[in-house]
Amino acid sequence: MGNHPEGPRENERVAPEKAVLSPREYFRDLALEASRAKESITLKAMLFDDSGAARAIAEVFKQAPKHVKKKLILDAYVSLVQKDSVEALSKKHSVFGHKISGAKREKYEFLIREFKKEGVDVEIINPPTNRTGHVVPWKGRDHIKAAVIDGGKKMYFGGVNFNRDDEYVDFMVKYEGHVAHELAKTLEGIQNGTITDNLVRQLDEHTKLLVDIGKPGESVIVPEVVDMVRGAQKSIVNISLFGPDGVFQKALRSQARGTAQKKPEQTEVLMSAQTLTKKFLGWGHVYDIVRKRRQQKLAQSGVSVLEVPEFVHGKLVIIDREDVAKGGAKAYFGAHNLDRGTVLAGMKEWGIITSDPVLIANLCAFYDKAKRNARTV
Repeated sequence: MGNHPEGPRENERVAPEKAVLSPREYFRDLALEASRAKESITLKAMLFDDSGAARAIAEVFKQAPKHVKKKLILDAYVSLVQKDSVEALSKKHSVFGHKISGAKREKYEFLIREFKKEGVDVEIINPPTNRTGHVVPWKGRDHIKAAVIDGGKKMYFGGVNFNRDDEYVDFMVKYEGHVAHELAKTLEGIQNGTITDNLVRQLDEHTKLLVDIGKPGESVIVPEVVDMVRGAQKSIVNISLFGPDGVFQKALRSQARGTAQKKPEQTEVLMSAQTLTKKFLGWGHVYDIVRKRRQQKLAQSGVSVLEVPEFVHGKLVIIDREDVAKGGAKAYFGAHNLDRGTVLAGMKEWGIITSDPVLIANLCAFYDKAKRNARTV
C-alpha cells in the first residue's frame, strides 16, 4: 500500500467481476474504477485513521472526474479509541463524548477536513446514544464495509477498513451487474433506515445475502453459516480474526471429532500469530489470552489450527472445496467475525453465502496464498 499511493498506470486493466482482492489490490482497482466513474463513488468502513489506507482512498477520490459525487461513510468511533484505549480514558480531549488522545484527535480531524476540501461528502455515523456506548465502544457499531461505483454498476463487498499501512490478510470481492445493484440497494436501505429487520435475501441462484441489522443478541448470519458447516462432507477451512467461539466453534469441533453425520477429512482454521499489544492488562493482553484458549479447544477436538505472521482480518469459510468444479462447494465471506461478542453487541453486519464456482475458486486461491507461511499451532 505504501505511504505514497500511485495513480493508475496507463493501460492498466481493472479487475474482473468476482475477483478476490487483497487490500492493496482493492485500493488500486478502486482508483481505476474511480477514474472511469460517471456519476458517483461511495466508500464505507468502520475504522479510519492516519494510515496508508487513508492515503489510498484519498487517491481513489483524486482519480474521479470532478463532476462525480464522492461520499465517505465512516463509523469512526472505534478507530478513535481502540489504540491505547486505557490511556485514552485519562485524556482531556473528547470526540462523541469519549476521551481520546489530543494528537490522535487532531490527525483524525485534519484528515476529515482535507477530504471535505477535495469535495468529498464525509458522513460520520453512529455516535454513542447512551452511557454504555462510552464504556463499551464497540457496542452498536456499524461494521459494514463496501464501495459502490455509479449507484451499483460496480460493487466491492468484504472486510477491508481504512486504518492500516501494511498488506495483511483481508479481501474484498468485486461484483457487477444484478448482484452489484441489489447489494447497493440493500446498503442504501441500511443507511437510510428503511431496512429495520434482519434480512436473508437470495440475490441469484448462487448468492444469498445475509444482514444483521444490529439487534443485540439476534443474528441470521451465524446460524446460516453454522448450518453450512454442519453440512460439510469433505472439508472446512476458515479464516478468523479472534478465533471461532460459540455455536460456530461448536460446529467446527463437532465436525472435527466426527460426531456430525459424516466427518470431513479436513477442518482447518487460519489465524494471526501477531499480538495486539505488549502492554500488560491492556485489551491486547486479554485478546491474546482468549485467542490461545480458543486455539486449545479447537486443537483438542482435532481442528487443525494454523498461524501466519501477518495480521489477519479476513472473514472466510469454505466447505467442500474439492467439489468446486461440480458446483458442490459453498463459501461465506463478509464483515461478521462469527463470534458471540459481535451478536451481543448488536453490531450491524452483512455477509454472503455463495455457491458460485468461479468465485469459490478465487476464494480458494486467496486462502491458499494466505496460508503459504503458516505454521501449525
